[in-house]
Amino acid sequence: MRVATFTLSFLPFPSAYAVALLTVSIAHAWNGPGHQTIDLVAWSQLAEADQAAAIDLLRDHPRFEQHFLGSMPSNVWAGSDAEIDAWIFAHAGTWPDQVRSARGQVTRDDVRRYGRSTWHYVNLWVFLSDSDRDALAGKLTNNRETEPTDDRDDRNQNVVQAIGNSLRIIDDPATDRQAKAVSLCWFLHLAGDVHQPLHSSALYSVGRFPAGDRGGNSIPVRGHGGDLHALWDRAILPRRTDFNRVRKEALDLVQEHAESGKAAAAELEPKQWAVDSWRLARAMVYTDAVLAPITAADGSPRLHKLELPTKYLRDAGITSKHRAVQAGYRIAETLKGRLPAAEGVREPLVRPAEPEASGGGAGQQE
Repeated sequence: MRVATFTLSFLPFPSAYAVALLTVSIAHAWNGPGHQTIDLVAWSQLAEADQAAAIDLLRDHPRFEQHFLGSMPSNVWAGSDAEIDAWIFAHAGTWPDQVRSARGQVTRDDVRRYGRSTWHYVNLWVFLSDSDRDALAGKLTNNRETEPTDDRDDRNQNVVQAIGNSLRIIDDPATDRQAKAVSLCWFLHLAGDVHQPLHSSALYSVGRFPAGDRGGNSIPVRGHGGDLHALWDRAILPRRTDFNRVRKEALDLVQEHAESGKAAAAELEPKQWAVDSWRLARAMVYTDAVLAPITAADGSPRLHKLELPTKYLRDAGITSKHRAVQAGYRIAETLKGRLPAAEGVREPLVRPAEPEASGGGAGQQE
């Protein structure tokens, strides 16, 4: 049986980060509860001053009333100010997925102004075999950059570039608070995205995936969202999970994996986060349970749905929750002392009126 091989020779990075990057179109990373879990882990590691600065900045988000207050669940509105603040911070990390499509409170203009599909990923090559690597590596076109471009709204940046771009905007004293609030949302989201292994890798083969498997989206799986990417998206928590359950998950992860989180916080280079995800994709995503049926079906026009064993699913959950802790601690460490201080006392939040029924509500974002 053929096995996956991995190129380390097409370098956009210094030698320590020797990998080839290729961007392809893929779907969302962690689902909404997954991103919220990561951001609540980060929230738990921020000092009160940093928490206050984050919430104060997010209240200047240009769509705060519509996309934040308009999305807040009733049980959160009924909670304490501290619970509301935690929800706002966690929701900020889901907002870039919220503005991917026009529904609910999100308009087509919101999607045009704020949606940036390529910012969510960058893929490192995983080849099904040595022969696939030899045949394809010289033909694939790459976005190999790790530094943000001069254009701060460049829609073609990858996730590593977009993380740097978001922090650049946050750090710029000449940038207005609305733009900083939008960039804070992007940083929270993308720092979570890049820790999902299938947002930093894709599988290539001459016969089946000459243009890549779209980060696992093209590998059908029985159940679990229908494809390999969706399976990993929901490996932290199911798509429709109550916020109280999300909070408990984040608290449990911090209690169980605090030492791992602290160790992860020592590495704050986003390009290394991507490389770490690529290594996990090789070891935990593209295992024999995935590669064997793809190899067996080589030459067949159809790839049947994979029946993944219980061990694979269990390992995916363990790996994903470990990555959630790493991402959360790294987010917190990156934001410590970074955000502009809170500007005085804000007026109390007011719950917006319920919008008239329009035939399509906004569910939990993935």
